[in-house]
Amino acid sequence: MGGDGGQGFTLGEASREYLVSCRAGGLTKATLTAYSYGLLRFVQYAGETTPLRSLTASGIRTWLAGLADAKSARGKPFSQSTVSQCYRSVHTFVTWCVANHYLEADPMAGVRKPKVDQEVPHFLSVAEMQRFRDALLTSLLPVRNLAVGLVFLDCGARRGEVASAAVADLDITTGVLTIRRGKGGKGRRVPLTSTTIYALRCWLAVRPASLGRSLFGMTGIAIYRMVRSAAHRAGVEVSVHGLRHTFATYYDGPLDDLQKILGHANVETTITIYRHRLDEELIRDHAQRSPLAQLARGRQLGLDLDRKG
Repeated sequence: MGGDGGQGFTLGEASREYLVSCRAGGLTKATLTAYSYGLLRFVQYAGETTPLRSLTASGIRTWLAGLADAKSARGKPFSQSTVSQCYRSVHTFVTWCVANHYLEADPMAGVRKPKVDQEVPHFLSVAEMQRFRDALLTSLLPVRNLAVGLVFLDCGARRGEVASAAVADLDITTGVLTIRRGKGGKGRRVPLTSTTIYALRCWLAVRPASLGRSLFGMTGIAIYRMVRSAAHRAGVEVSVHGLRHTFATYYDGPLDDLQKILGHANVETTITIYRHRLDEELIRDHAQRSPLAQLARGRQLGLDLDRKG
Protein backbone atom coordinates (compact mmCIF):
# COMPACT_ATOMS: atom_id res chain seq x y z
CA MET A 1 0.00 0.00 0.00
CA GLY A 2 2.90 2.30 -0.35
CA GLY A 3 5.26 4.04 1.97
CA ASP A 4 2.67 6.35 3.52
CA GLY A 5 1.31 3.53 5.68
CA GLY A 6 -1.69 3.12 3.40
CA GLN A 7 -3.29 6.31 4.63
CA GLY A 8 -3.48 7.77 1.14
CA PHE A 9 -5.29 4.76 -0.27
CA THR A 10 -8.97 4.40 -0.94
CA LEU A 11 -11.35 1.92 0.64
CA GLY A 12 -11.60 0.07 -2.67
CA GLU A 13 -7.83 -0.27 -3.04
CA ALA A 14 -7.40 -1.41 0.56
CA SER A 15 -10.19 -4.00 0.31
CA ARG A 16 -8.72 -5.49 -2.86
CA GLU A 17 -5.28 -5.80 -1.31
CA TYR A 18 -6.81 -7.36 1.78
CA LEU A 19 -8.64 -10.02 -0.25
CA VAL A 20 -5.46 -10.77 -2.20
CA SER A 21 -3.71 -11.25 1.14
CA CYS A 22 -6.48 -13.63 2.24
CA ARG A 23 -6.14 -15.71 -0.92
CA ALA A 24 -2.37 -15.79 -0.55
CA GLY A 25 -2.84 -17.01 3.01
CA GLY A 26 -4.44 -20.20 1.70
CA LEU A 27 -7.93 -19.65 3.08
CA THR A 28 -10.63 -21.96 1.78
CA LYS A 29 -13.08 -20.78 -0.86
CA ALA A 30 -15.91 -20.80 1.68
CA THR A 31 -13.91 -18.66 4.12
CA LEU A 32 -12.98 -16.20 1.37
CA THR A 33 -16.62 -15.93 0.38
CA ALA A 34 -17.61 -15.24 3.98
CA TYR A 35 -14.88 -12.61 4.41
CA SER A 36 -15.69 -10.82 1.17
CA TYR A 37 -19.50 -10.93 1.38
CA GLY A 38 -20.04 -8.11 3.85
CA LEU A 39 -16.88 -6.21 2.96
CA LEU A 40 -17.83 -5.77 -0.68
CA ARG A 41 -21.30 -4.62 0.38
CA PHE A 42 -19.72 -2.05 2.66
CA VAL A 43 -17.36 -0.82 -0.06
CA GLN A 44 -20.33 -0.42 -2.39
CA TYR A 45 -22.19 1.52 0.31
CA ALA A 46 -19.33 3.78 1.36
CA GLY A 47 -17.82 4.19 -2.12
CA GLU A 48 -14.63 2.75 -3.57
CA THR A 49 -12.95 6.16 -3.72
CA THR A 50 -13.59 6.91 -0.06
CA PRO A 51 -10.25 7.51 1.72
CA LEU A 52 -9.43 4.58 3.99
CA ARG A 53 -8.52 6.89 6.86
CA SER A 54 -11.97 8.52 6.76
CA LEU A 55 -13.71 5.40 8.13
CA THR A 56 -15.60 6.16 11.33
CA ALA A 57 -17.55 4.16 13.86
CA SER A 58 -20.60 6.31 13.14
CA GLY A 59 -20.50 5.54 9.43
CA ILE A 60 -20.14 1.79 10.01
CA ARG A 61 -22.98 1.80 12.55
CA THR A 62 -25.23 3.64 10.09
CA TRP A 63 -24.47 1.02 7.42
CA LEU A 64 -25.22 -1.89 9.78
CA ALA A 65 -28.47 -0.26 10.90
CA GLY A 66 -29.48 0.12 7.25
CA LEU A 67 -28.78 -3.58 6.60
CA ALA A 68 -31.27 -4.53 9.28
CA ASP A 69 -33.98 -2.78 7.24
CA ALA A 70 -32.68 -3.74 3.78
CA LYS A 71 -33.64 -6.69 1.58
CA SER A 72 -31.59 -9.24 -0.31
CA ALA A 73 -31.61 -9.72 -4.07
CA ARG A 74 -34.45 -12.22 -3.54
CA GLY A 75 -36.55 -9.55 -1.86
CA LYS A 76 -36.25 -11.02 1.62
CA PRO A 77 -35.11 -9.02 4.67
CA PHE A 78 -31.57 -9.75 5.84
CA SER A 79 -31.51 -12.13 8.77
CA GLN A 80 -29.72 -11.39 12.03
CA SER A 81 -27.01 -13.88 11.09
CA THR A 82 -26.43 -12.15 7.73
CA VAL A 83 -26.07 -8.76 9.39
CA SER A 84 -23.70 -10.34 11.92
CA GLN A 85 -21.65 -11.87 9.09
CA CYS A 86 -21.39 -8.44 7.43
CA TYR A 87 -20.15 -7.02 10.72
CA ARG A 88 -17.51 -9.75 11.00
CA SER A 89 -16.39 -9.20 7.41
CA VAL A 90 -15.71 -5.52 7.96
CA HIS A 91 -14.29 -6.08 11.44
CA THR A 92 -11.76 -8.62 10.10
CA PHE A 93 -10.78 -6.22 7.31
CA VAL A 94 -10.29 -3.28 9.66
CA THR A 95 -8.28 -5.42 12.09
CA TRP A 96 -6.00 -6.38 9.18
CA CYS A 97 -5.60 -2.73 8.20
CA VAL A 98 -4.59 -1.77 11.75
CA ALA A 99 -2.21 -4.73 12.10
CA ASN A 100 -0.48 -3.76 8.84
CA HIS A 101 -0.33 -0.07 9.82
CA TYR A 102 -2.71 1.00 7.07
CA LEU A 103 -4.91 2.55 9.77
CA GLU A 104 -3.64 4.19 12.94
CA ALA A 105 -6.84 3.62 14.92
CA ASP A 106 -9.57 1.00 14.81
CA PRO A 107 -12.94 2.58 13.87
CA MET A 108 -14.68 -0.68 14.77
CA ALA A 109 -13.72 -0.20 18.41
CA GLY A 110 -16.82 1.94 18.85
CA VAL A 111 -19.17 -0.39 16.97
CA ARG A 112 -21.20 -2.91 18.95
CA LYS A 113 -21.56 -6.38 17.49
CA PRO A 114 -25.12 -6.97 16.18
CA LYS A 115 -27.30 -9.15 18.37
CA VAL A 116 -28.12 -12.61 17.05
CA ASP A 117 -30.81 -14.62 18.80
CA GLN A 118 -29.45 -18.10 19.54
CA GLU A 119 -31.91 -20.61 18.12
CA VAL A 120 -31.91 -24.34 18.74
CA PRO A 121 -30.34 -25.95 15.65
CA HIS A 122 -32.71 -28.10 13.61
CA PHE A 123 -31.96 -31.81 13.87
CA LEU A 124 -33.65 -35.07 12.96
CA SER A 125 -35.41 -37.35 15.41
CA VAL A 126 -34.38 -41.01 15.50
CA ALA A 127 -37.43 -41.97 13.44
CA GLU A 128 -36.63 -39.24 10.90
CA MET A 129 -33.04 -40.47 10.67
CA GLN A 130 -34.34 -43.93 9.83
CA ARG A 131 -36.63 -42.54 7.12
CA PHE A 132 -33.80 -40.45 5.70
CA ARG A 133 -31.50 -43.49 5.62
CA ASP A 134 -34.17 -45.53 3.84
CA ALA A 135 -34.64 -42.72 1.31
CA LEU A 136 -30.93 -42.79 0.49
CA LEU A 137 -31.31 -46.48 -0.38
CA THR A 138 -34.02 -45.65 -2.94
CA SER A 139 -31.95 -43.02 -4.78
CA LEU A 140 -30.35 -43.44 -8.22
CA LEU A 141 -26.94 -44.24 -6.69
CA PRO A 142 -27.93 -45.88 -3.38
CA VAL A 143 -24.54 -47.34 -2.44
CA ARG A 144 -22.70 -44.05 -2.84
CA ASN A 145 -25.46 -41.89 -1.39
CA LEU A 146 -25.90 -44.08 1.67
CA ALA A 147 -22.16 -43.92 2.36
CA VAL A 148 -22.18 -40.12 2.03
CA GLY A 149 -25.25 -39.73 4.25
CA LEU A 150 -23.85 -41.99 6.96
CA VAL A 151 -20.56 -40.07 7.01
CA PHE A 152 -22.50 -36.88 7.73
CA LEU A 153 -24.55 -38.53 10.48
CA ASP A 154 -21.56 -40.35 11.96
CA CYS A 155 -19.01 -37.54 12.35
CA GLY A 156 -20.80 -34.25 11.61
CA ALA A 157 -18.48 -33.32 8.74
CA ARG A 158 -19.16 -30.19 6.72
CA ARG A 159 -20.35 -30.39 3.12
CA GLY A 160 -17.09 -29.04 1.67
CA GLU A 161 -15.07 -31.46 3.78
CA VAL A 162 -16.91 -34.47 2.38
CA ALA A 163 -16.82 -33.11 -1.17
CA SER A 164 -13.03 -32.73 -1.01
CA ALA A 165 -12.35 -36.08 0.70
CA ALA A 166 -9.91 -38.33 -1.17
CA VAL A 167 -9.71 -42.12 -1.17
CA ALA A 168 -6.33 -41.82 0.55
CA ASP A 169 -7.98 -39.92 3.42
CA LEU A 170 -10.00 -42.98 4.43
CA ASP A 171 -8.38 -45.64 6.60
CA ILE A 172 -10.79 -48.55 6.45
CA THR A 173 -8.70 -50.67 8.86
CA THR A 174 -8.75 -48.17 11.74
CA GLY A 175 -12.11 -46.65 10.84
CA VAL A 176 -10.79 -43.09 10.57
CA LEU A 177 -11.43 -40.37 8.00
CA THR A 178 -8.79 -37.65 7.76
CA ILE A 179 -10.19 -34.24 6.91
CA ARG A 180 -7.24 -32.50 5.34
CA ARG A 181 -8.60 -29.01 5.24
CA GLY A 182 -11.48 -28.05 7.45
CA LYS A 183 -12.81 -24.60 8.28
CA GLY A 184 -9.95 -22.15 8.67
CA GLY A 185 -7.62 -24.53 6.85
CA LYS A 186 -7.31 -26.84 9.85
CA GLY A 187 -7.22 -30.61 9.43
CA ARG A 188 -8.41 -33.31 11.81
CA ARG A 189 -9.02 -37.05 12.04
CA VAL A 190 -12.54 -38.25 12.80
CA PRO A 191 -13.58 -41.78 13.86
CA LEU A 192 -16.35 -43.71 12.09
CA THR A 193 -18.57 -46.51 13.38
CA SER A 194 -18.58 -50.00 11.90
CA THR A 195 -21.90 -49.29 10.17
CA THR A 196 -20.43 -46.40 8.22
CA ILE A 197 -17.24 -48.33 7.49
CA TYR A 198 -19.33 -51.17 6.06
CA ALA A 199 -21.23 -48.72 3.83
CA LEU A 200 -17.92 -47.24 2.68
CA ARG A 201 -16.53 -50.71 1.92
CA CYS A 202 -19.59 -51.38 -0.25
CA TRP A 203 -19.04 -48.09 -2.05
CA LEU A 204 -15.34 -48.70 -2.63
CA ALA A 205 -16.18 -52.09 -4.14
CA VAL A 206 -18.22 -50.45 -6.93
CA ARG A 207 -16.61 -47.00 -7.05
CA PRO A 208 -15.59 -46.10 -10.64
CA ALA A 209 -11.85 -45.70 -11.14
CA SER A 210 -12.64 -42.68 -13.30
CA LEU A 211 -13.26 -40.66 -10.13
CA GLY A 212 -9.50 -40.45 -9.65
CA ARG A 213 -8.42 -39.48 -6.14
CA SER A 214 -11.88 -38.23 -5.06
CA LEU A 215 -13.62 -40.49 -2.57
CA PHE A 216 -17.14 -39.75 -3.74
CA GLY A 217 -16.70 -37.72 -6.91
CA MET A 218 -19.31 -35.18 -5.82
CA THR A 219 -19.22 -31.40 -5.69
CA GLY A 220 -20.71 -29.49 -2.79
CA ILE A 221 -23.71 -28.59 -4.96
CA ALA A 222 -24.23 -32.25 -5.93
CA ILE A 223 -24.19 -33.25 -2.26
CA TYR A 224 -26.68 -30.49 -1.43
CA ARG A 225 -29.07 -31.70 -4.14
CA MET A 226 -28.71 -35.33 -3.13
CA VAL A 227 -29.51 -34.62 0.52
CA ARG A 228 -32.41 -32.33 -0.41
CA SER A 229 -33.90 -35.00 -2.70
CA ALA A 230 -33.56 -37.76 -0.09
CA ALA A 231 -35.07 -35.54 2.60
CA HIS A 232 -38.02 -34.78 0.33
CA ARG A 233 -38.66 -38.48 -0.31
CA ALA A 234 -38.34 -39.20 3.41
CA GLY A 235 -40.80 -36.46 4.27
CA VAL A 236 -38.36 -34.67 6.57
CA GLU A 237 -36.91 -31.19 6.61
CA VAL A 238 -33.13 -31.24 6.88
CA SER A 239 -30.18 -29.60 5.19
CA VAL A 240 -26.64 -30.91 4.91
CA HIS A 241 -25.72 -28.77 7.90
CA GLY A 242 -28.78 -30.16 9.68
CA LEU A 243 -27.16 -33.59 9.47
CA ARG A 244 -24.14 -32.09 11.24
CA HIS A 245 -26.46 -30.73 13.93
CA THR A 246 -28.12 -34.15 14.21
CA PHE A 247 -24.79 -35.85 14.87
CA ALA A 248 -23.76 -33.26 17.45
CA THR A 249 -27.09 -33.43 19.25
CA TYR A 250 -27.05 -37.20 19.71
CA TYR A 251 -23.32 -37.68 20.27
CA ASP A 252 -23.13 -39.12 23.78
CA GLY A 253 -19.67 -38.01 24.80
CA PRO A 254 -17.77 -35.16 26.46
CA LEU A 255 -18.10 -31.73 24.87
CA ASP A 256 -14.36 -31.40 24.36
CA ASP A 257 -14.41 -34.63 22.32
CA LEU A 258 -17.33 -33.28 20.31
CA GLN A 259 -15.38 -30.08 19.72
CA LYS A 260 -12.48 -32.01 18.22
CA ILE A 261 -14.71 -34.13 15.99
CA LEU A 262 -16.62 -31.10 14.69
CA GLY A 263 -13.44 -29.11 14.15
CA HIS A 264 -14.39 -26.13 16.32
CA ALA A 265 -11.51 -23.85 17.30
CA ASN A 266 -12.54 -23.98 20.97
CA VAL A 267 -15.06 -25.74 23.16
CA GLU A 268 -16.89 -22.46 23.87
CA THR A 269 -18.12 -22.47 20.26
CA THR A 270 -19.43 -26.01 20.71
CA ILE A 271 -21.21 -25.08 23.94
CA THR A 272 -22.79 -21.98 22.38
CA ILE A 273 -24.18 -23.78 19.32
CA TYR A 274 -25.25 -26.95 21.09
CA ARG A 275 -26.49 -25.53 24.37
CA HIS A 276 -29.75 -27.46 23.81
CA ARG A 277 -27.68 -30.63 24.19
CA LEU A 278 -26.90 -29.59 27.75
CA ASP A 279 -30.60 -28.90 28.28
CA GLU A 280 -31.44 -32.50 27.34
CA GLU A 281 -28.85 -33.76 29.82
CA LEU A 282 -30.31 -31.46 32.47
CA ILE A 283 -33.81 -32.83 31.86
CA ARG A 284 -32.60 -36.43 32.23
CA ASP A 285 -30.60 -35.65 35.36
CA HIS A 286 -33.45 -33.67 36.89
CA ALA A 287 -35.72 -36.73 36.75
CA GLN A 288 -33.27 -38.53 39.05
CA ARG A 289 -31.91 -35.74 41.22
CA SER A 290 -34.86 -33.52 42.06
CA PRO A 291 -35.95 -33.66 45.71
CA LEU A 292 -39.40 -34.72 44.53
CA ALA A 293 -37.87 -37.59 42.57
CA GLN A 294 -36.21 -38.76 45.78
CA LEU A 295 -39.48 -38.33 47.68
CA ALA A 296 -41.35 -40.39 45.10
CA ARG A 297 -38.86 -43.21 45.53
CA GLY A 298 -39.74 -43.35 49.23
CA ARG A 299 -43.54 -43.33 49.00
CA GLN A 300 -46.43 -42.24 46.82
CA LEU A 301 -47.91 -38.79 47.26
CA GLY A 302 -51.24 -40.26 48.28
CA LEU A 303 -53.36 -38.32 45.80
CA ASP A 304 -56.54 -39.84 44.45
CA LEU A 305 -56.68 -38.49 40.91
CA ASP A 306 -60.18 -39.92 40.40
CA ARG A 307 -61.68 -37.72 43.08
CA LYS A 308 -63.46 -34.57 41.96
CA GLY A 309 -62.65 -31.19 43.48
